[in-house]
Amino acid sequence: MKKKIIPLQKNFQVLHLYRDDLEAIENILTSELKAKGFTIANDKYEYASTKEIDQHTLPSNNLEIKTFPPYTSITLEKSGARIYFSENSLAEEGAFIEICSIIKNRQRKIIHIISNPLLVSLLSFLMLTFSREVPRKTLNNNAFDLAFITYASLVFIWFMFSFYIRWRKYSTVDFVKKSQRPNFLNRNRDQIALNIVFTVLGTFLGFILSRIWTK
Repeated sequence: MKKKIIPLQKNFQVLHLYRDDLEAIENILTSELKAKGFTIANDKYEYASTKEIDQHTLPSNNLEIKTFPPYTSITLEKSGARIYFSENSLAEEGAFIEICSIIKNRQRKIIHIISNPLLVSLLSFLMLTFSREVPRKTLNNNAFDLAFITYASLVFIWFMFSFYIRWRKYSTVDFVKKSQRPNFLNRNRDQIALNIVFTVLGTFLGFILSRIWTK
């Protein structure tokens, strides 16, 4: 009788890795697991170590880490990440758990939740229900319009943000250490400007819709 080898594998949602994480993963595979043939590759290059990657290399959403033997693969794509170990010995299982812990801590859980299409659809439904069910006599015209415009604007902004996240924000690897990344304003100045534009457009659109819907 021979024990069947069952590969270890796990999928993760959208995440954001840094150089610190790559170095930690490399150390687990090469020092603890003693895996051979370590490689780390992005769209253009393949490296034999994280040290070979210049810290000024642009962030990537397509990265693959491999070793052989034993065969291990960590694949990062836009939609998330996948870890695969071809063996399930105690050594492999220990390394697998450690790497899963690193990646799990880097998942963008909040972004995944707030960009959920079902949540956005629910908010849109509640907005329409509110506009139909709240009688005018409960609120005067100005208060009703203000409440509707505010809610419609928020839902519109949320919808646009969800669309942006789904199509533009995806798994990313930064080749700088987390402590060395640019500050919030420098990283998000384009997005901040975009949000301001969406806010203005959302407010205007909400006002138009409120006038049309409540006539």
